[in-house]
Amino acid sequence: MDLQMPRLDGMAATQRIREAETARGESNPAVIIALTANVMHGEEGRCMAAGMNEYLSKPVRPETLRTLLRRIVANRPTSSFMNIENIEDVAGSAAALIQQLGIDGALEMFEIFDRDIEHAIAEVVRKHDSGNASEFAKAAHSLVGFFGLVGSDGSVNMARAMEESALASGCAQCTPMVKAISASVERLLPMVRDAIAGMRAQLETQMN
Repeated sequence: MDLQMPRLDGMAATQRIREAETARGESNPAVIIALTANVMHGEEGRCMAAGMNEYLSKPVRPETLRTLLRRIVANRPTSSFMNIENIEDVAGSAAALIQQLGIDGALEMFEIFDRDIEHAIAEVVRKHDSGNASEFAKAAHSLVGFFGLVGSDGSVNMARAMEESALASGCAQCTPMVKAISASVERLLPMVRDAIAGMRAQLETQMN
């Protein structure tokens, strides 16, 4: 969170995020890292008081950032990644895509997900089991695009968290997330296929 943003500074933005999380009873609050070029006495304390978790000064050194991410991931319970709400309103996502792209375009996106997601998940599992964190992170990153096709924002967030965790802490830390995201796909696929059937039916109706 950059402290010096126009209109709403980082302190105020963080306070609003925390207020919203409290209002909805959020059990897995966002990790917010303060970022500033002005290193002033007491600045870090003010950031923590505003609800931020960590503090970095510019310019950010890559090794400093990696160390910080490792600490965040190590201290964050793995259950927090498994509690992400990852089943979305697939029918609603399909309807929104139809408005934007037409039935043909929306149907193509859902069919790509249906055709390729199981292979993509299998690749994630394979790369995870290989222990190669870099390759595993790349495979996890590919899932972001797949889940985006069908509007599964929770699963997008889970895939991003898995990629970041792989880069920060290696494959072993990600085992619960691999299981959780595989289960997410198992729950999503029937809904995606129902949406595909509905769109195909609409196309047939239009052609008759």
